[in-house]
Amino acid sequence: MDSFPYKTELRHESWRNAEKLLASGAKFSLMSDHPVILQRNMFLL
Repeated sequence: MDSFPYKTELRHESWRNAEKLLASGAKFSLMSDHPVILQRNMFLL
């Protein structure tokens, strides 16, 4: 939410997404765009 949409995965990035995030009730989130780390292994980091 604090960057410019210069990458493909950020094309829908907007400060308005903060409202959706707060409404979802999520306690935390984790994201990586590195191609080497598999999504299923991120909890090991």
